[in-house]
Amino acid sequence: MTKAQLVKKFYNLNKELYQKAKNPLKCHGPDHHWRVYKNADYIIKKLKIKPDYSILIPAIFLHDITAYEPDAHDPWNHQDDLNEAKCELQKLKYPAEKIELILKIIAVHGSDPKKIKKDELIEASLLRDADKMDVMGPIGIGRIFMALTRTCGYDLKDFAQKYHREKTIREKWQAIKTKPARDLVRKDYEYSLKFFKELDKKLKG
Repeated sequence: MTKAQLVKKFYNLNKELYQKAKNPLKCHGPDHHWRVYKNADYIIKKLKIKPDYSILIPAIFLHDITAYEPDAHDPWNHQDDLNEAKCELQKLKYPAEKIELILKIIAVHGSDPKKIKKDELIEASLLRDADKMDVMGPIGIGRIFMALTRTCGYDLKDFAQKYHREKTIREKWQAIKTKPARDLVRKDYEYSLKFFKELDKKLKG
């Protein structure tokens, strides 16, 4: 399949799964997955590279799939994402060797520095960078509040603790490897840093 055909196929699958879901995390819906795709496409064009779209695009549109059923799964447990993504890919009779690589990419798309390897597949770096870009700036902050208020019951003090004092927003920034991604999202990162710092300050005051 061409890149365009892959995007159409897996974006439509993503939307279909979202529409079937009873109570999905709206901060991780098709709009999030589409922004991740556009971010990855931007990085690819800037780097002038040719990734394997047959593994990158399915990974992009299936990487947060359990967020569509957060009451049945732990949306922060990427193993659940792997299981659900594998199930959907097998339904499509996707090649087994491709499924293996897709799952490998999804498994390391988080911010944990222990899972970020220098010699990882470029598709893994692209997915992670594109995903972390969508957690910065006004949209990113909104998504953070939507997600953790619902799934973890966070209050304002919890957000200040996690994203300012524990420097979680900095960890997500540091997980971004490619220069085009960092250049594009730097202002949004600085915005997020200032926001959580000011939130903490106001709460203390």
